[in-house]
Amino acid sequence: MPPGSVAEVNAVAARAYRRRKREKLIYAIRVNIHNLNPILALADYLEVEQDFELLEEDVLRPLDPSLIPQVTLPQGGSELWEAPEIKNIIAAMGALSSAAPLFRTLMHAPPSEAITSYAVKCLGIWIEAWPGVTKWIAYCFMHASRLKDHEWLLADCTDLLVSITTTPWGTPDPLKEELSLMPCTIDVLFILLGQIDNKTGKYSHIQVMYTERCALMEALRVQFLSDAAWDAIHGRLLSVSRKTRHVLIAALVDRPQQFVDVAEGSRIIGVAKSMDLLVHSVMQLTSHAELFKEFSRQDCFAKLALACSALAEKAHTTNLTDSGFWKALSGAITTLLLTVTVYSTNPTVCLAKMFDAGLFLCMIRCLPYSAPRAPGAECVLPPLDLLPHLRVRKVFESIWKRGDLEQFYRRQNLHEKVEDICKLYHAAIASAHAVHVGRRDVHISLCSNLQHPTSRVTDEELKTCSQCHAVTYCSKSCQEQDWVSLHHRECRHVKNQKYKHRGMKATLCSIQLKHDYLAHLEYALNSDPVNAIAIRKRRANRPLNESVPVCLFDFSNQGRGNTIPGLGQQTPILDTTDVDREWGPRIERCIKQAEEELHAGSSQIVLVESTFPLDQFSRLCTFATLREYPDAPKGYRWKVLASVFRVGKHETRLLDTGIL
Repeated sequence: MPPGSVAEVNAVAARAYRRRKREKLIYAIRVNIHNLNPILALADYLEVEQDFELLEEDVLRPLDPSLIPQVTLPQGGSELWEAPEIKNIIAAMGALSSAAPLFRTLMHAPPSEAITSYAVKCLGIWIEAWPGVTKWIAYCFMHASRLKDHEWLLADCTDLLVSITTTPWGTPDPLKEELSLMPCTIDVLFILLGQIDNKTGKYSHIQVMYTERCALMEALRVQFLSDAAWDAIHGRLLSVSRKTRHVLIAALVDRPQQFVDVAEGSRIIGVAKSMDLLVHSVMQLTSHAELFKEFSRQDCFAKLALACSALAEKAHTTNLTDSGFWKALSGAITTLLLTVTVYSTNPTVCLAKMFDAGLFLCMIRCLPYSAPRAPGAECVLPPLDLLPHLRVRKVFESIWKRGDLEQFYRRQNLHEKVEDICKLYHAAIASAHAVHVGRRDVHISLCSNLQHPTSRVTDEELKTCSQCHAVTYCSKSCQEQDWVSLHHRECRHVKNQKYKHRGMKATLCSIQLKHDYLAHLEYALNSDPVNAIAIRKRRANRPLNESVPVCLFDFSNQGRGNTIPGLGQQTPILDTTDVDREWGPRIERCIKQAEEELHAGSSQIVLVESTFPLDQFSRLCTFATLREYPDAPKGYRWKVLASVFRVGKHETRLLDTGIL
């Protein structure tokens, strides 16, 4: 159209009107952050006008990466702010503040053909420009300490990140998924998470309403809503140097205690919800072995446990009964406990540290709010997966020495399903107390020499094989005797055995742990033999009809019901030959000795297989021979004669029993 024509003047006036209109609508959203009406008003405007100038002119033009200054953000008088570079910075920060309301509107706008079409076009344009926009975000926050108050910019960028990666109305959006998978998106997320509040010197916490979650934690949680985004954030963390990874993870690990510091008044409710999001996100990151190691090096699990415990005690002290608080905290505790039992290579050590920090008491505080959230669903707390670990000395003692058991015993008015699991906990704890406290002075035979004189009880320090450290002896004579008899054939194989991690090998060499597990076995057979499962054990290189009867105690999976499938009128056969391996001849020798004594009728002998928890995939299998001493006090009549420890998988292998 000709310059200066009426049509051109009208077009310029129309563009100016639209600019004023959208600026007014954007401003209304910014100052009424919890009011939906301004968002609906902007959505109506965009639906009718299809105004792309808002994105292309108001937002993306100032965010052109070529405008990023090559100098640092200056500090000084107002005259410096007249420089072209500084004006570019101010314009870029204003554009970021406009982008957040735009994409929040597109996320929350009621779906219609026109608004959907507009949103798709906007996202297509945004994807092309996003890498350049992230460069501006990185520049602004690199110099954030020079800004008088950068909290508003942090809030806007967090809002923007959530809006461009969150799928509206729960429907898949390939454009938003593409955005969430981009490395620059993950970089922005960690830039935001690493921001320090200039006033407090601590990580920034964006909680506009005290009962709502921190926006930064929502931005973090959004990144884990799809498997692809989950893989992307794992890959990005693993692609950086170890030093950088340490700093990025520290922004997550050191944040929980800072949450606790601001948890006062009604704000504690929003803090608990934020903690739940943080724990869920961090625990998903730990599913990768290398990242798990880094989180462990920074003592992540103990720090999270300590923060959850502090929140629970604050709420308990003030008699807080808000269900939103307790449900959020229950979710965080459940996720934390299950992650440790599933992904940790040494769950016992992690659990003991967390319970030392008060997590068991924290769980007790949450029990009244842990009822199933839907008919037929499981209760949130306490988790059954934790049950086998309660018998382990380190875990039990961390609870017992703190005095948390008294609170557990005084529980009342719990949901029926919650109370049923608590009763299982009660039984496991009672068993652990009997073994580790009541029977602490009871002698347990740990000598690996199968010809060890059973009448000899010695207080001499046990010796281990200097090569494999997997067998123990009460004396040098027993060691020499067993070397000639059996161990010279086992030692090299045991020493060269490859385990998944060092902790597993250390477990096999732990005299204290073997003592504790045999003590549990003796206590179970003496006090509650009905819990033993009658089964038959396959013998190496023998036909099935020569299998031997054994009692099975499954301490690694108690509470989950019977772990031996197919129990019926026929006794199933347990096949542990793949676990026995180099220990097979020793086990066979134990069986022969037991058979000889039984045939002689001189004493009552029982063969026992038992399992104890190690990690998600493995358990410690213990084959033992026990003899009954009828003249001993009740509860102490069955004693271990010999034992063999092996590492096995969690699955129990059964064979067809039709021939028996």
